[in-house]
Amino acid sequence: MPLDRDILAQVDAQLVDRYSTRLQKFGVDPKTLGWDNSANQRARFAVARRLLPENLMSLTDIGCGFADFYSELQPHYPNLRYTGVDINSDLLVEAQRRHPEVRFVRHNIVDSIDPALRAQWVCAFGVMNFRFREFNNYEFAETLIRSAFDLAEEGLVVDMLSERLTPEYPREDFVFYYSPTRMLEFAFELTPHVQLVHDYAAIPQREFILVLRRRAWSAT
Repeated sequence: MPLDRDILAQVDAQLVDRYSTRLQKFGVDPKTLGWDNSANQRARFAVARRLLPENLMSLTDIGCGFADFYSELQPHYPNLRYTGVDINSDLLVEAQRRHPEVRFVRHNIVDSIDPALRAQWVCAFGVMNFRFREFNNYEFAETLIRSAFDLAEEGLVVDMLSERLTPEYPREDFVFYYSPTRMLEFAFELTPHVQLVHDYAAIPQREFILVLRRRAWSAT
């Protein structure tokens, strides 16, 4: 069932206000995007980068923020055609200032799919972690993943917080912890070529990554 568009618009407005306020408080800093420090942010990106193909030519980054993932990718993919997508214009202004050579688009793929955002690979990091009161988190995540996979010519990489919590990190009530097995089952509804990565170190909460491919990859 599609999400109610009026409710989605209200949630969008709340999230835009949340991160614009954090931008005023912290500036262009990982804390604005919910990270405690840049080291943990880079740790997530390092794991994600290793899951992308060596011949990566184009990528659409959903919820790109300041395009920090693009900064991580640049040394490894100097010819990458990157498109950053976010619902927050204030974040996109800063991202464009840092990367004038890159295309940025204000859009919410949960609301509608823009074919112009198609790319070889699509990624979405941190965009499903917020606990929604207005609608079910699993419905939101499944809608976002379906839309993002529709934009992916070859594959999609997404991450979520895991319900398999580490004992060192207390549960927080403003974020949502997903069942890896439930999300894996959902991914199989879209493609048989699915990878679940749950064995990397917590940063600082335990996360997992789903990789959905259009085609099987070969080890040879």
